[in-house]
Amino acid sequence: DKVNSEDECPTGGGAFIETKDFDFGNPSSLKNINYIDISAKGLGTLKVSYALNNSGNFTREPIDELVTSIPFTDEFNFKTFRFQKTKGSIKNCQSIQLRIEVTGGKGFELNDISIVYREKTL
Repeated sequence: DKVNSEDECPTGGGAFIETKDFDFGNPSSLKNINYIDISAKGLGTLKVSYALNNSGNFTREPIDELVTSIPFTDEFNFKTFRFQKTKGSIKNCQSIQLRIEVTGGKGFELNDISIVYREKTL
């Protein structure tokens, strides 16, 4: 179902989804998150932030470090957006939780989230 900011977020401030905390089946190992692909459709500005290690504290890094805000211009066709650091990766985390938000639009429909990571070996 489409998340509609007018019906489900009565303040009109946009619509958002917070995922569960992903530990990839091994909560004790350290991981490097290389990039995140999000497939969605809608209108507005798509913003992504993340929280590490079950902290619940969502971070949006500066635009030159992590692309976190892009125009969202097609409400009829799914498009895949890649979010990644321009230098390196999100390093040494045990888990990651995402907050996906659309502002300035009518809502969005989320199709898929893919997180590409590597477990660190000791």
